[in-house]
Amino acid sequence: MTTFKPDGSRTLGESSIESQLLYDRLSIANKGDEIAYTELTQICGRNVQTTGYAALQTARNRCEKLNHAVFGTITGKGIRRLTNDEIPETAQSHIQHIRRTARRAAKKLACVDYQLLPDSVKLTHNINLSLLGVLSEVSKPGGSKIIETKIRQDQQALPVGKVMELFRG
Repeated sequence: MTTFKPDGSRTLGESSIESQLLYDRLSIANKGDEIAYTELTQICGRNVQTTGYAALQTARNRCEKLNHAVFGTITGKGIRRLTNDEIPETAQSHIQHIRRTARRAAKKLACVDYQLLPDSVKLTHNINLSLLGVLSEVSKPGGSKIIETKIRQDQQALPVGKVMELFRG
């Protein structure tokens, strides 16, 4: 029987042995260290690029949560523990992904014959389309510039309400 911690995750002892072994290796990596997929595959006993991928992801997630260690990928070679200065740069690819996903979802919603929808579904449609529009708008490169100007003045991250105020108009 699997028991879970209050946050819903498994304890490290309940993770697979492969995840535990990979976590042990990743947790001792210094910032900037590169670890080859071949080494990780040997530790795990399975190819971490295919069948052992989930175990590697679990180990990476554990390192991030427990050790505040973030790893990036080196295409076809391995992973690298990111330095403090490199971690903020990783967010940009996630923001671009969110924008592309929001735009694709909005295009799908545009395929609906709106007049044939029942009122309750129209409400859901309009809410979702509005949220996707906001995500797409604030994640544009121009949106970053608007926020950047304000942050340069304040020298700190902005609360969500203040960011939303910047986009009114």
